[in-house]
Amino acid sequence: MCGIVGIADLRGHGRPDPGLVATMADTMAHRGPDGACVVEVRAGRVAHLTFGFRRLSILDLGAGARAYADEADRFRVIC
Repeated sequence: MCGIVGIADLRGHGRPDPGLVATMADTMAHRGPDGACVVEVRAGRVAHLTFGFRRLSILDLGAGARAYADEADRFRVIC
């Protein structure tokens, strides 16, 4: 089972603190002890999104320990 957390600033007050999101993700280490990642995304002109996740490997122990982006860096897949 994986865990996902995040903070969104939709009004342009500044990007969410990635350290805080990493700490939030660390509180879920029991949900995904096999990997962790923090991803920052700018959405449009104003919004900033920061996501953190914890990964649990069941079948694929060696790969998949990161967030994936499409070629245009428009979309992210986490976990």
